[in-house]
Parts: sequence; C-alpha cells; structure tokens
Amino acid sequence: MEKFNGAQSYASRNGLFAVSSIFMFFSWVTLALRLWVRKVIIGGLAWDDAFLVAGAFSFTGFCITLIIPETPYGGAVRVHELTFPEISRLTLIIISGFTLYVTTMIFLKTSLGIFYLRIVIRDWQRYLVYFVLAFNALWNICLFFLAIFQCGANVSKYLENTIKDICLPVPVTYRIQLAAAYLNAAADWTFAILPIFVLVKATMPMRTKLSAGFVLTLGCCGSIISLARIPYIKGLRPGPDFFQTAVELGSWSIAELGLIIIAASAATLRPLLRIIRRQVRLASLRRKGGSNNTSVASVGPETAIISPLPVHVTNGSGAVEALPAMERVDTEDHGAVSHRQGPGV
Repeated sequence: MEKFNGAQSYASRNGLFAVSSIFMFFSWVTLALRLWVRKVIIGGLAWDDAFLVAGAFSFTGFCITLIIPETPYGGAVRVHELTFPEISRLTLIIISGFTLYVTTMIFLKTSLGIFYLRIVIRDWQRYLVYFVLAFNALWNICLFFLAIFQCGANVSKYLENTIKDICLPVPVTYRIQLAAAYLNAAADWTFAILPIFVLVKATMPMRTKLSAGFVLTLGCCGSIISLARIPYIKGLRPGPDFFQTAVELGSWSIAELGLIIIAASAATLRPLLRIIRRQVRLASLRRKGGSNNTSVASVGPETAIISPLPVHVTNGSGAVEALPAMERVDTEDHGAVSHRQGPGV
C-alpha cells in the first residue's frame, strides 16, 4: 500500500479534530438551549426534540468513529506500516461511522419534518412533508444496509471480499450515495420553502415576515454541505487513498450534520433572545433613570414566536394568558394581541 503524503495527512488529522470539536461543542450547546427554551419558557418538549436529541447522540458517535482512525494507532499517516488485520479493523470502523452518519441523518430529517408539520396549514403541504419524510427515510435505510452488506453478509470479511472483487461495483454504490446526497438536499429545501406559503398569507409586518422566514429557513443550511460532499463520495473506493478520502469526506459530513443540529436548535431560540433583549433594554432604562413601573411588554415593538406549543404572554390589561398551539402574537407598545392562524384548505 502506498505511503501518504505526511504533511497532507497531518493537516487532515488536525482538521478533523478541529471540525469535530467545534461542531460537537456548538451542537450540544445550542441543543441544550433549545431544550431549556422548550421546557422552561414554552412549557413542554415534543417529539421533534426527542428525535433531535437522538440525532445529537448519534452524531457524537459518528465523530468518535472518525477520530479513532486518526489516533497514533489509526494510521492515516502510516497506513503502509499496518498489518492486514489492523487495516481490516480500521475499514470496519469507517463503515460503522458511515452507518452512524446515515442514522443521524434519519433522526435529524424526522425532527425537521415534525417541526414543519406544525407550521404548514394546507393539506397538500402536510402530504408533501409526509412524502418527503417517508421517501428520504426509506432511501437512507437502504443506504444503511448497503454500507454494511455491500461486500456480503459476513461484515468481518469486508476487506478480504473487496480484494477478491466480489463486492457491489463501485459505480453502483457511487450512484446510490449520490442520489442520497441530492435527496437530503432536496428534503432540506422542501422543508424550508413550504413555510413561505404560510408567511405570505400571514397578517404581520414585512419586517416580521422576513425575520420569521429567516428563522424557518435555517434548517436548509445542511443542504449546502450535502452538495459539497459529492466530489469526495466518488473518491471513496478501495485503494491506497481510502482512509485519506474517508477523513476528508468525514470532515464535510461532520460539518453537514453539525450545521443541521445547530440550525434546528437556533430556530427555536427566539423566545430566549426576546427575554435577553428585553432585560437589556430594561437595564438600559434603569441606568438612565427610567421609571421603575416600566413593564417588559412596553419595551419597544416586537413580534413574538410562531410556536407549536402553548405560549404565555401578557395582554393589554396586564393579565397573563396562555395561547394555544400555532398562534401568532404581535406585541405592540401597549401589550400583546393574538391572532390565530386560519385552518388549512
């Protein structure tokens, strides 16, 4: 087996460590904030939160499986010095990482789908979300089993069967993975575009529509990385550069999954940002000698959240009322006025 370029291998290893650390850290931080907002501010967790948490754990396992081959034992630097059993073991680790990638993608897409199902209001929009969810999940499940059994039922002989050339042809597996990348990107954009129909018909200021639209389209951020992975998929084939290509593809995959988790979590943090902004304004007013009777609801015009769960707000008379699911709240200088979205057609 050929020797890798040392400088390139060290750079790839350091890059993988950096990418893994950064995205795992921000993924768990933003996810923790999301869960706190849902539980404490909004009042309860939902199934999309559960699937996102499952995806975060699977994502962490995926990062770990990619880091293992980059340890001093792993040999992205000295693969030519490894024995056949060691190379075989590393190959199985890479395959395990790929299955965790697919599993994470299924969890994350399901979480996004459940979230957007609470936002869309027309029947055809709901059916489209169901179709995208089902088709994407089925394709990724097929990809999961393809990764494990593409060289036969005995996974422990994966490398041996690869050498004997009894695996599925590389062009076939490449086309299947390529289709999966396009499907993941298409699912992200479908989920992001559908809420636009809701916002267009909503009776709210244009500034609010733009703000809400930006939040709701955060979920499609991962599609950009999904398309960027495509050139590396073609290079992931048996040969001297297999582990090097796996490291490069893994870095992009980590960025893709991490970005989805971060974006999906950040899209639910608007209530927390509103509280922080109000507290900052109140503190500023107090420093300027403002009245102690200044209420939080009177600090500037705002627009509250589009939430799939009940939200507690203060009305114009100062009383606290709980708004049911999927109500929009427009807060003015003198309180909050709620408007329920109309039923789907």
